[in-house]
Amino acid sequence: MASSSRRQLLFLMIALGTSFSLGNLWRFPFVVSENGGGSFVFLYIFLGFLVGLPVLILEMFLSSQKPQSYRVIPVVLNFFVLTYYSVISGWVLFFLTDFLMLFVDHQRMPQGMYILFQYPWLQWLLASVHIIAFVFLWRREKESLLWRFRRVMMPLLVLILGLLLYQSLQLTSITDSLRYLFYPDFEEWSRFSIGHAIGHVFFTLSVGFGVFLTIRDFYDKDDYAPMIGLRMTIMDMVFSLVSLMVVFPLIFLQKDKVSSNPFLLFDFLPPAFLNFRYGVVFGFLFFLLLYLSALNSSLILFRALISLTDPVMSSRIPKDKRGFCIGLSLFVFSSFPAMGLPFYFFFRVNNFNLIEQMDHVLIHWLLPLGVLCLLLATRDRIQSVEFRNFVVRSSSVTSAWFYVPLKLILLYFIPGLILFDFISRIF
Repeated sequence: MASSSRRQLLFLMIALGTSFSLGNLWRFPFVVSENGGGSFVFLYIFLGFLVGLPVLILEMFLSSQKPQSYRVIPVVLNFFVLTYYSVISGWVLFFLTDFLMLFVDHQRMPQGMYILFQYPWLQWLLASVHIIAFVFLWRREKESLLWRFRRVMMPLLVLILGLLLYQSLQLTSITDSLRYLFYPDFEEWSRFSIGHAIGHVFFTLSVGFGVFLTIRDFYDKDDYAPMIGLRMTIMDMVFSLVSLMVVFPLIFLQKDKVSSNPFLLFDFLPPAFLNFRYGVVFGFLFFLLLYLSALNSSLILFRALISLTDPVMSSRIPKDKRGFCIGLSLFVFSSFPAMGLPFYFFFRVNNFNLIEQMDHVLIHWLLPLGVLCLLLATRDRIQSVEFRNFVVRSSSVTSAWFYVPLKLILLYFIPGLILFDFISRIF
């Protein structure tokens, strides 16, 4: 068994692996552009601590209670997100391979998203490669391998991101980018901005997915969960902001005003990398970073999916066979967002529109609804003595003060905010 310090570090690596993901690098830039830049960035940070952190603490508490009744919704959410997340990871793999080929053949013309538009079967093939990769890692995963994989990968991610940030800070567009990102223009807000921020906070912190119900063995009951949750939230916010500072200067090199669509990252960054010195190297490093983070977060969600089905399926299907069956199901269902099947033939919905709609349903409906159901189902536990003891340390006056607003936020504020967003969307 891992030592206490090593165990806690491994827990943080696994938990932060959900933050170092496509949610921050791929999704956050186009959500920020959709909601007006700086004003949304401040709203996201505010709700990250006010909404994301309390739910994170609650999930860590529930994991210590080993509940059996909060697993159905996380199973659905994990399977749903992995279905289209694998397709987007396939896009990353496509551009990573493209930049790798540019090392070999300098005269080669770089490819673009139009290739994936033209050949949907290629998306399914790339998504399948990604699914095979994280299923293989899961099957080979032992504690020592898990430790070595993340001990090497997490510093590598930080190093690559640091190099890319340094490069972006040298660009002539950095001033306009920083003004756009950190100068709040509240006129750009809409009544949907709060819902965008809530859903994205839940997505990047991986609350509602049951991840913390499956990694409870990596932290001890004596670890102070609110402090661990605070560190994770701060790291998530920092990583999100750094991602914006890497991406937007490259976009502003080509356009004065950013557009909002899920393909923002893939439309603007590959040609931008090729316009400056050592651009092929930095482009390769960026997509390597993006793919490693996607592979890591997919592995975490898949691991959670397998663990969440243990209480029901362990006596019927062995874990190895269950993992293979779920991987095969992901392979089949990923054909829907990858190729638009069968919706294209009946509704003329193409694969890219379907991916956008699946992302919309997850962020704005399924994920908030899952968190809302969790909060309503655990009201008694939130008010229990066990939860108070979990939050409050006898030697800390601050933790005692923190408990009362935390409980009120979980019981009333977050459910009310989610319901308000649902009502605003319906009417």
